Amino acid sequence: IQRWFGHFLLRKILQQGNAIIINLHQLYIESKNAASLTQTNRNHTKLKQRKRYEIIIEEIKMYIDSYPLNQKLSLKQLCLDFGINSYKLKIMFKEQYQCNVYEYFISLRMKHALILIETGTLAFKEIAYMVGYNEYSSFVKFFKRHYHQLPNQVRLKAEETVN
Repeated sequence: IQRWFGHFLLRKILQQGNAIIINLHQLYIESKNAASLTQTNRNHTKLKQRKRYEIIIEEIKMYIDSYPLNQKLSLKQLCLDFGINSYKLKIMFKEQYQCNVYEYFISLRMKHALILIETGTLAFKEIAYMVGYNEYSSFVKFFKRHYHQLPNQVRLKAEETVN
């Protein structure tokens, strides 16, 4: 526009029968500023939304921290309770904590089981039930995957340390 019409070229435009003089260059600059302002507003809105999601994810983590270990955790119910869609929850939780919701909950179960095994004399089946595993074999599988040892090996090491 500037090359063809010159920097301060004025043009008459008729609007409702009245002649209005408009500086085309000024209109061009104003439209660029408006576009830039719109983009800035979009970016600001995205940042606010992201911060809101981060706060929700932190609240969900705190909720999971206090959730009974022997109960099943429902992703669908978490989404309903906290007003977040499951996709956003999965992505943002993984981003903030480097694991998904279920991996986090299982790690809490395993930490609690480890403490019970190392410090107590409860039967392994009882510990498995306390941390949410109705099947002892499932508990052993998850425990071994998490700690690379069987529960009885952990207890033996703990007893050797005490003696």
